[in-house]
Amino acid sequence: MGDDGDMVETIGTTRIPRTPAPEYDVIATIAADRFDVPIALVNVEDGGDVWMKAKVGLDLCSAPKHIAFCGHVLETAQPLVIEDLTADPRFADHPLVVGEMSAQFYAGAPLIGRDGIAFGTLCIIDRRPREFGERELRALMLMAGQVIERIELGELRQRERAAAVIDETTTDAFITCDRAGKVSHWNMAAEALLGWSRDDALGQPITFIIPEAMRTAHTARFERLVASPVAQPMRAVEIPALRRDGSEVYVELTLAVHREGDAVTVVSILRDATVRRALQAEREAGRALTDAIVDNMPAAIYAKNSASDRYVFVNRAFEQLSGRTKAEIVGKTWGEIFPLDDLAEYQNYTDRAMAAVGPIMLDRTITRPDGMVRQIEATKIKSVGPDGQTILLGFAQDVTEEREANERLAYLAHHDPLTGLLNRTRFGEIVDDCIASGGTPAVICLDLDRFKIVNDLYGHAAGDEVLVEAAQRIVTTARCPVARLGGDEFAILVADSETAGRIARRTIDTLARPFGIRDRGVGIGASAGVAIHQAGDADDGDLVLRNADLALYRAKNDGRNQWCFFEPAMDDAARERRQVEADLRSALERGEIHVEYQPLADAQTGRIISFEALARWDHPRLGRIAPAMFIPIAEESGIMPDLGRLVLEMAAHEAATWSPELKVAVNLSPAQMDDDNIVADIGAVLKQSGLAPTRLEVEVTEGMLIKDTARGIRLLTELRQLGVSVAMDDFGTGYSSLNYFRTFPFDKVKIDQSFIRDMDENPQSLAIVQAVIGLGRGLGMPVVAEGVETSEQLDRLRAEGCDVVQGYHIGRPAIIGTFKNGAVLDDPKVAATG
Repeated sequence: MGDDGDMVETIGTTRIPRTPAPEYDVIATIAADRFDVPIALVNVEDGGDVWMKAKVGLDLCSAPKHIAFCGHVLETAQPLVIEDLTADPRFADHPLVVGEMSAQFYAGAPLIGRDGIAFGTLCIIDRRPREFGERELRALMLMAGQVIERIELGELRQRERAAAVIDETTTDAFITCDRAGKVSHWNMAAEALLGWSRDDALGQPITFIIPEAMRTAHTARFERLVASPVAQPMRAVEIPALRRDGSEVYVELTLAVHREGDAVTVVSILRDATVRRALQAEREAGRALTDAIVDNMPAAIYAKNSASDRYVFVNRAFEQLSGRTKAEIVGKTWGEIFPLDDLAEYQNYTDRAMAAVGPIMLDRTITRPDGMVRQIEATKIKSVGPDGQTILLGFAQDVTEEREANERLAYLAHHDPLTGLLNRTRFGEIVDDCIASGGTPAVICLDLDRFKIVNDLYGHAAGDEVLVEAAQRIVTTARCPVARLGGDEFAILVADSETAGRIARRTIDTLARPFGIRDRGVGIGASAGVAIHQAGDADDGDLVLRNADLALYRAKNDGRNQWCFFEPAMDDAARERRQVEADLRSALERGEIHVEYQPLADAQTGRIISFEALARWDHPRLGRIAPAMFIPIAEESGIMPDLGRLVLEMAAHEAATWSPELKVAVNLSPAQMDDDNIVADIGAVLKQSGLAPTRLEVEVTEGMLIKDTARGIRLLTELRQLGVSVAMDDFGTGYSSLNYFRTFPFDKVKIDQSFIRDMDENPQSLAIVQAVIGLGRGLGMPVVAEGVETSEQLDRLRAEGCDVVQGYHIGRPAIIGTFKNGAVLDDPKVAATG
């Protein structure tokens, strides 16, 4: 209520009036000026909104809480500082950031009420990013404290005005009694205070305003007071008084005895203690709140008597920082608490603080009782205590973890976190430095040959162990700066380029030794490329690194587990490769890719039973590009999914027109198998082309499936449910395990052509062919022999009982019309067109 009795509307659940208040505007203006920002706000929670009690630079009265930045501060009751809103993923798309307001910086401090709940914020907003350190945050928190003080002062003033109204409209209640305790006087203030009229009260025993539980004790004290011949000094006591409505009111009771002869008059002055008690409780609560805030602030706060240099106050954070309790700190000096630290340095800081006009900042360390050394940032300032004595206030922050994190970040900026080697950035810098100093260094790029197999078979944890051990071997062998460039690729900087070849060879040899993985010795090996910086080359290390990488690529293509020097022709080959990649992307759109078909025949009858669809590329300038060249490029450049789908669509549409209706096989690439929609895509192609699912066979390799066995089983099962058959291609070249026949639902297995080619001269290859054919027969699974190029190979496979054969001896890949013209489809016998 206001003085005129009108109801004053307040904000939300607070007692803060919704009307403008200049004192709040002053704080917002000071905040905007202090931090040099265009916008400063004092916000108060208002249900689902925030009400802007004071504002500078923003023409709004309220905003939804879930949109306002201060909503986050209200939820956490913690300060929030976002130095660059556009870089923070929580706020980068925020309407106040991307909208007309263009906010880019925000700092907000919570306004916390006596109940410990945040009811508002003091915040500042800028339209440009900015740094906001601990000192600025403390200043903002202090200003927030001033807002809280204003609010509490406003509430206190409301109570004081209420008390003033009572004081102006009533006087103290004066009640007099005779010796027997009967009321002889009752003024209007007593009527107002206790509710009984003068007529009702006169002649009544005074005990009617005493609560029943206290009447016996009151009567005894009253009788002693009356009977005492010695005048008793007037003293005020606080007791509850009983009102007419049965309620109790605390009053300050002052008693005096007036004697005139035998007549005794007891004068009672009753003053309503309600307001005073409430204000006292408010002050005590305010003090308790202030103590709680200070005690629970994250910064360690302390106060020392400057004369004795002894601590007079510390908060909880200081206890945690120092590793000591308040009882162990208060009353003692720094030297007594921290005997292991530099007392002279401490005294120097203290003297500076006492001599300074304002605060001083300092960095130092303290040693806890457990021996742990903590790094702190502290602020000291001279002040005056409530007793007028000079005190030294301190605010300290433990920055140990922050400093360690910064050091760690600085380390990670130049090192690989897994192996501890230099990273690509730092390695490039030292190569540049070496060249700039006039050196002609060599760079060795290394790549682990079979690292992917380790990841696929044993998991990434085992792969990480291999990388760490490989790094240690390289460092020990090379004795030169070593970097991990990424994945399983490493680099060595050899300042003396004449030794680069020996170092490359030794490193390849040391990496050829088996790696211990789960109690097994696994051979991985490595390839390396060496490039030497030439005097006429650019002054940065990018060229020599690129040349070493090209040499590495050549070494891997030449058989792996070897090394070679860079040659200029490699650069030409790389450019040609990049050109082929660029041409391949447009070849799909220009229709340069077409499909040729290689027949598969029944090994015993010679009858053609199906065809395998193979991609062919006729380049307008370079002519026929070998699949061995463009297929790996398509896989490495991410073109393979589009190429694979094109071959599938072309083969399905063409096969749908064949007569007789033979099956067509299409290879699925690893990239296609990684697509969760592959089964749906195949189904869509079949539906669009009109090809029956039972006429389509997809060929997959083991490596596509073992990365995620459960997923591989699911995909193959879904393909078979669709009606499509599945063949295991190139069996024997990868991770081949007999367990795959039991794990994965294959319809057919194809023996890799390398075993067919060598089976006449290599007993091991022949044994593998015989074993797979026998296993297929036992499982009722057809076996296809790839790469049949001679009649002797065909005869041997027939003798071993092989089901299906494929190769140049059966038929070279060609357009389907070739086979129709040769009447192979009309009389499907084996036609050795090669």
